Amino acid sequence: MADVENMRQRMVKKSEDDKKFAVRKFAQEMLEVADCLEKALESVPEDKRKANAELQTMYEGVQLIETVFLKVCT
Repeated sequence: MADVENMRQRMVKKSEDDKKFAVRKFAQEMLEVADCLEKALESVPEDKRKANAELQTMYEGVQLIETVFLKVCT
């Protein structure tokens, strides 16, 4: 009887640990996405954007994606 209870407790603990790991991994991956969006925006100099309307439009699109992404993550 004690063996069955010990086994049950180990399984419950393992299940909880698996959930914590999954959430942690997901959060790390979302941080990577946020970092990539930020780097993409930082890589486009303002003078280049002003000189190229298409580049400015793309920049604004990436800005919008970053804004929505960060809003969803908080």
